[in-house]
Amino acid sequence: MSSDAQDVSMDTVELFDSGFGPRLVSVTPPWGAISSHAKLKPEVMGKAPGRVTMSGWVEASVHDQRQRCHDYETAKLWRDVWGANAGFVTGDGYVIIDNDQGEEFSRALRQAFPGVPRRYVLHPKHKRDAFLFQVRNFLGDPVEPAGKSLSFRKGTMLARVQLLTHGLQAVIYGTHRDTKSPYVWDRRFSFDDIPVLSDSAYDQGIKKFMELLAADGWTVPQAPPPAATNGRMATATGHAPIASQQLPEAALVVKALDAAGDLLKSFPNREVPPGETPNKIDLFLDQYENWIVVAYCLAAELGRPIASTPMAEQLWCDWSDGRTQLRQSSRDVWRSVLNALDWRKGAVGLTQLVRSFVPAPKDFPDLDPVATAAVVSAGQTPVWTKLKAEWGYLTQKHGAFVNLRDGRVLMKDGFSGLFADRAAALLAELGYDKKKSGRLSVGEIYTKQPDKLVLSNLTYAPGAPRLIPNIASDPPSYVFNSWEAPSVPALGPVHLWLDHVSFIMEGEADRFLRWCACVVQLPAEKPNWHFLVMGPPGLGKDTMVAPMRVAVGPRNYVEAQVYRLESDFTEIYEKKLLILSETSQSRHDARKLWTRLKQVLARPPHEISINRKNIEPYSIPNLAAMVMFSNEANPVYLERGDRRLHVVNRRHLKPKPSTYYRDLYAWLNHGGMEAVASYLHSFPLSDADKQEFVGGTAPSTPDKIALENQNLDPAEGVFEDLVHDAQQGLHPFDVGLATNEQIAEQIDARLKRRPSPQQVSAWLLDMERRGQGVGRLYVDPKQPNKCGPISDGKQTSKKLWHLSPKGPGGKDWTDFSNTELLALWSGKPLPPRASVSMFPAQAPDKI
Repeated sequence: MSSDAQDVSMDTVELFDSGFGPRLVSVTPPWGAISSHAKLKPEVMGKAPGRVTMSGWVEASVHDQRQRCHDYETAKLWRDVWGANAGFVTGDGYVIIDNDQGEEFSRALRQAFPGVPRRYVLHPKHKRDAFLFQVRNFLGDPVEPAGKSLSFRKGTMLARVQLLTHGLQAVIYGTHRDTKSPYVWDRRFSFDDIPVLSDSAYDQGIKKFMELLAADGWTVPQAPPPAATNGRMATATGHAPIASQQLPEAALVVKALDAAGDLLKSFPNREVPPGETPNKIDLFLDQYENWIVVAYCLAAELGRPIASTPMAEQLWCDWSDGRTQLRQSSRDVWRSVLNALDWRKGAVGLTQLVRSFVPAPKDFPDLDPVATAAVVSAGQTPVWTKLKAEWGYLTQKHGAFVNLRDGRVLMKDGFSGLFADRAAALLAELGYDKKKSGRLSVGEIYTKQPDKLVLSNLTYAPGAPRLIPNIASDPPSYVFNSWEAPSVPALGPVHLWLDHVSFIMEGEADRFLRWCACVVQLPAEKPNWHFLVMGPPGLGKDTMVAPMRVAVGPRNYVEAQVYRLESDFTEIYEKKLLILSETSQSRHDARKLWTRLKQVLARPPHEISINRKNIEPYSIPNLAAMVMFSNEANPVYLERGDRRLHVVNRRHLKPKPSTYYRDLYAWLNHGGMEAVASYLHSFPLSDADKQEFVGGTAPSTPDKIALENQNLDPAEGVFEDLVHDAQQGLHPFDVGLATNEQIAEQIDARLKRRPSPQQVSAWLLDMERRGQGVGRLYVDPKQPNKCGPISDGKQTSKKLWHLSPKGPGGKDWTDFSNTELLALWSGKPLPPRASVSMFPAQAPDKI
């Protein structure tokens, strides 16, 4: 297979000529006009199969062989007349892995399936791609892998990769809907060149892909889908379809899943270790029927649209597979629950089930159904009072309910299911006619109340109250702030952590300690500069900052790979503390990451935009602090004169013995991190400290200058070396005078690349403006940004620059006459001063 071509776009005719015809289906173009008789929606144009009729585009079936590309004329019709995209129909052993996550997943797939053709969009901001191959068994017969959507999780990040098999298609030629850029391949190949994998090689590839992601901190499906199956899924994702319900905004989905995940963590499904006495949760889950009950409660908590997503199924499976179940698999149980649950009546929510075993925090206790019934029977009305004190109604789009204590977000179905057993009491309490209103759910009752708490939007504002009045709304409403004030643990010894910080940071340990304390104690302030710590692998750099996660609060930090900073989706910035491990710059566009970084490293801007997939962007205060770690010598592009990063290079250090780290980890995991968190909260900060970190700029150190120099243009680097030599009185410009052309020639001699005189002039002018001893001997009055010519009326005039602060003998350059300057530059003896006129002084306002 040829691999010398890059960014190859094979149109429909070329694909037909290469043998793809029987597996091609026409796909709607992004700009296509939809027929009034079609079921197509504007959001699927560019991706959905379709065909042209007299009234416009209508849907097409990938299963209808009559709609495939069986001849040359059809291929030309699709390309030249219809302007259609083209899709590849999978099945009969042909598989496409569709990566909808981004660059990190693409790297893992390329390692797991080396040599497989890769399709992507020719646009710098589109990081998703697809991989095409076929799977056969040892007899050479096609194997039909199970179509599946693999769901992954890292902290609050949710990701998905689809295995497209029988009856599905992926676009392989045309125009991408969102970027308006072409689909391309990483090589040119024919249908016969599609690589063949054995079923075992396919299984091993999927397994390796998951292992690579697991090593990067992703939670992966516990059982990779085997190739040796001919099972077909009912839908593209293998999940129950969402019936007559629209999925809510992505931000609400994430928050609802996070809240349900937190509940499941406090209700563990585990194998009881030998010798340990089972607790009441273990005994409850020993009963098979109770295991099923948890699935019903989780589905009711999430509500029908969210419960039907791949992320919800994976959440259930991750919890369920904590102990061995013998009768049914976790996925089978979940799908049965989705089909069996009566969504109209709801079910007991997960919160209510968990709280029957695990007490809620005391600040906003959950409603107790027994106590509620007793109070209602006594003629009191606590249900609505407590309900509106604990929950707010978010009015965006489909509406949602937000728990004011923990930020949990429920859609109307999940909210109604959680409080279904209190619907009758609430109706009676609020004076509703039971016969006329008996079918109203708790969610519907809530939204009808005039005194409900209305939330107009979400934000993340460290240091601000949970509810921020929205003065622009009418009627009055609030913005819900998902930042949570951290709890401060008890004090304890912290010398092990302080010793570790001193080991890594050396002379910068005290500054790092005070910076950390400032971030922790001043959540509403923005650090004006941040740390980049470079060192060898295994040094313990991440361990050094681990207690900060407790100090700022478990919901207020994120650990991420640097590639996420380049993503179009910016939810990563919705945290107080960003910890970037393994920082490395893009080799294709090093400045891109720096441009994005500058937007969040300093303030202004006072607000940054949070862009989540499929929802309207919203703004939050720009208050994030960042710590970056790297094992590389040149991890990030850093422009000259940067004020935002403090670079600490510790690549000369060697890791400590393994016993050192074993003892350190054991201490941190058994109260050490909490002790350090308390220490940082109580660390005394002076006004000078606050000014240094909130209002100051990052120190300029040799480590930082070295990193800046690594990112210089090579010709500019040689230029600065020449200037430095001239300032030391070294050849070739030992007299300290030169023209643009002479400097360009010297750079060419050393680098084999000659910059233009205009480039050299720009570099010289930049050094002059930065006060680095370089300047124009004479400013051209007609062109103040140019160097004026020097002439004594006899020799040819020259535009001379001085490359050192002072001339020979320590004289100021303005003390030399034109004739003397030209003589110095030419290497001739200086003429008698009586015969020449003085060189005019340079006016400061011309620089």
